[in-house]
Amino acid sequence: MTVRSALIFALLTAALIGCDQPDRRIGNAPSPDPAASSSPTETVWKDISLKAQTARVPVIMYHDVIERRGRKSEWFDVTKEEFEKQMKTIANAGGKTLSMDELYKHLTDGDPVPQHSVVVTFDDNYQGVNDIAVPILRHYNFKATVFVHTGFVGNKTQGRPKMDWPTLASLVNEGVMQVEDHTITHPTDISKLTEDQQRHELEDSKKDLEKHLGIKVDYLAYPTGNNDETTRRIAKELGYKMAFTMKGDAAEVSPDILRVNRFEQTKFDTAWEACETENNMAPLGVSQITLHDAPITFREGKFDGSDLVYVMGGKPITVLGETRQSVGQFVADAKGVAGINGTFFSMAAISATDNKLIGPSKVPAGVFLPDIEPDRLPKLRDRPVIFWNGTTAMIAPFAPGVMNTEDPYKSVMPDYTDLFMSGAWIVKGGVARTADQMKDYASKDIEDPRRRAFFGFMADGTMIAGASKGSVSTEALARAVVAAGATEAILLDSGFSTSLVFDGKVLASGHSDDANPSRPVPHAIVFMGEKDPNVDTSALIEDNGKAGQGGDPARPRRRRRHHRTSTPAAPDANPAPPSVPDTVPPPTTSR
Repeated sequence: MTVRSALIFALLTAALIGCDQPDRRIGNAPSPDPAASSSPTETVWKDISLKAQTARVPVIMYHDVIERRGRKSEWFDVTKEEFEKQMKTIANAGGKTLSMDELYKHLTDGDPVPQHSVVVTFDDNYQGVNDIAVPILRHYNFKATVFVHTGFVGNKTQGRPKMDWPTLASLVNEGVMQVEDHTITHPTDISKLTEDQQRHELEDSKKDLEKHLGIKVDYLAYPTGNNDETTRRIAKELGYKMAFTMKGDAAEVSPDILRVNRFEQTKFDTAWEACETENNMAPLGVSQITLHDAPITFREGKFDGSDLVYVMGGKPITVLGETRQSVGQFVADAKGVAGINGTFFSMAAISATDNKLIGPSKVPAGVFLPDIEPDRLPKLRDRPVIFWNGTTAMIAPFAPGVMNTEDPYKSVMPDYTDLFMSGAWIVKGGVARTADQMKDYASKDIEDPRRRAFFGFMADGTMIAGASKGSVSTEALARAVVAAGATEAILLDSGFSTSLVFDGKVLASGHSDDANPSRPVPHAIVFMGEKDPNVDTSALIEDNGKAGQGGDPARPRRRRRHHRTSTPAAPDANPAPPSVPDTVPPPTTSR
């Protein structure tokens, strides 16, 4: 065989073998036509979706990877031993590392991700990433992303050596590493530059990467995490779909898709534990219910050891008063059949008359109202937000950075009419949540015994709302609500706010005795529709606070101290109300 024949045979053999190999390219690996990859295309803008609230994924930020620490080591370096230990933690849990595209589709479209998912990123293009980290990534079949500042590619003399273009191209072609943008010169704070300078940093670096590697660059990491509105506007105009900061938190709770959170690698253990705990304990995932209209009726009895009374059927509407009033008045004004007190409100004091609710809200006759207390928002994380239109209801865990505006709700339900945040998600997917599962994602004092109210849906989409007839914990209420047939349920304001009204009669209240009835509330849920014609309420005994398990009147009362604060905490402990008539007024002819 001649040399030429041998060469041709070798090339054909390599090509055939290559056809049998799986394509390991990820993200922005070159297409068969590199020129097509860099051609300009219009980016469809998507922000973080409410549907992404199904998981908590940590994005980890690394820089250089070194053999061992020495006098010249930087605090942000990670040693080979440390990096391998962290990758082993992910692998031992059965975890997966996500590409940029996988994370983006999860955040913007709600695509599911495997359990124990992590995103591994490297900033600044250090040669140590190729020499030390890549073999470890190969061993675990993991993938990662390197953010490259193009002005230093191949630089071996200024600071630590950086990877050159052939090395980056090889990693991209292999599929172990995705290359994305980190500006040209790595400005310490890009927001301090002029608009033209910022555009130069973001645009020309993107073009350089696409030209040299034949890829499409969609993602950006801001040097040192700094950015401002101008930076983000330019990034959006240039077609970047997602960008990263250095705020340590899960990706799903980022402020928006151009400010996605990342943990520094020194916080790997904290990030891993926090996200694993939230994934296991928080009520993550969005529940969607098709509403079923039925004649409105009521039931009462003992369910899983707790005395419960509830109303079911009809269609729900929420009402927000200009001040506070009884649930009976809300029902009468709306010409409804039944009603229950709504969600938690800011000022628990009986003398207060404001109508500010905790968390975002909307009623049919009003506009979307965000929670206006910034210091309170982090405390509301993962509390359930419920919203609905005429046919469908959805419940989602609250992400403070994303869900305190109307956009995420309208993106999944453009014609929604009602929305509010509740105190806890007590029944999810037909399962009663335990006190341990609820305690970190609920209003305070959820396990204190008191009269408790709930709202939810049966398996067929029929609405259900009710209350305990005596003092119970939220965990006990959850078990009782499941026994009553609910598959989804949330906690409403409870204690002295508790008030369930049906056909002009009070079925449950927050009485401690005859002289202390339910307090007026700013928010209520009214059941609209037809009353079941077979229901006879003529012999119904209204709740005077003395019936049911718990022995409310005789139970010793804990003396509560009330402190005035500039930023009220989310209340659950309710002080005793003044003596006011506990009667349901007749329907009014006009408001």
